[in-house]
Amino acid sequence: MFGFLDIIAYSIMILFHLVLLMLTVFFSFVAAQTLRDLRQARSEAEKKEQGGYAK
Repeated sequence: MFGFLDIIAYSIMILFHLVLLMLTVFFSFVAAQTLRDLRQARSEAEKKEQGGYAK
């Protein structure tokens, strides 16, 4: 039989891991967006160096 404290401990553990999972997903999206922005800025800078017009 689970005791009351066991149920509380497992609930806290599950919530903690869900929060970690959400943070991981969030920061992966932030990293992907940052890389996309850096790649776009680099391509625009290369266009300006070649005498073209950047958006």
